[in-house]
Amino acid sequence: MKAILRALALTLIPIVAHAATIALNPQAGHPLLGVSCGGIHTSTYVTGFDTNGNITGEVYAWTRCGSSGRGGGYHSTLYTSWHSIVWDLTGAALATLPYDGVVPDPAFTATDSSGDTISTSPIQTVYGTAYLGILETP
Repeated sequence: MKAILRALALTLIPIVAHAATIALNPQAGHPLLGVSCGGIHTSTYVTGFDTNGNITGEVYAWTRCGSSGRGGGYHSTLYTSWHSIVWDLTGAALATLPYDGVVPDPAFTATDSSGDTISTSPIQTVYGTAYLGILETP
């Protein structure tokens, strides 16, 4: 009996050692806005798994540009955009697509048949609350 338990423990140790939490970030180098005034701020949301087992989601991007304008006073313009995104199960962004109209739910979670779990987590920034898609692998 001890030998069976020892063998089972040795079998499970590598599984536990490979568990990971992966942040799902926007696709590097993809132009989300076409303008940047002091940086582009983003939130990523997960919305499900597609038929290929990849993770689907949405990316919200924004930046604010300021100017004094004629007549004085400070005016600013807010630039925003939504994009749909697909990540693989390593967290790599595969494609950034035109927005598909899916309104993300920050409380959404899902688990695939392999035990991979996706969710959206709020994070505090100097600009307020943003969101980050998270992948947790078994």
